[in-house]
Amino acid sequence: MTLRFPTPDSAFPLVSWRVLLSVCLTSAVLVIATSLSLTRDFDGAAVASWADLPVPALLLPSVGLFLAPVYPALISVVLSALPKEKHASMTGLLTMFSALGGSTGSIITGFAFAAFDGRIAFHLAIPALLAILWLVQILRSLTRVPTDTGEPTTEADDPAAARVQLI
Repeated sequence: MTLRFPTPDSAFPLVSWRVLLSVCLTSAVLVIATSLSLTRDFDGAAVASWADLPVPALLLPSVGLFLAPVYPALISVVLSALPKEKHASMTGLLTMFSALGGSTGSIITGFAFAAFDGRIAFHLAIPALLAILWLVQILRSLTRVPTDTGEPTTEADDPAAARVQLI
């Protein structure tokens, strides 16, 4: 008996990066909104075991599952649209802005929790995620991917031109 493992090309379908990111960001917004709506009647009772945890406490961390593919997919799309000789400098810029975003994001989140109720502070993530979703749509029209002929094309011209393989 021989075990055959599927190759990445046959096991994982090609999905448009824009669709992938749109689904992920929309799902993250929905999970946050659902979690926060479920906390309206929370009485703040003490939690002594895992069984006592309210549903929002279990649901909210799943936002990370939806946000995890966003950064790597965006990096891939941006680098794919650039000539290879510019990849190193763009990677440096992306790393720098990633660090700045993580640092300033933590500070802004801390100020939001200090200034507002925790539920309101979590609600502030929703407009930020919607802004990223909007920027993804703009990036789609700006990215150009080289074709077999060497001519750049946009995903709007050829939907098969810009794909992200799920692996």
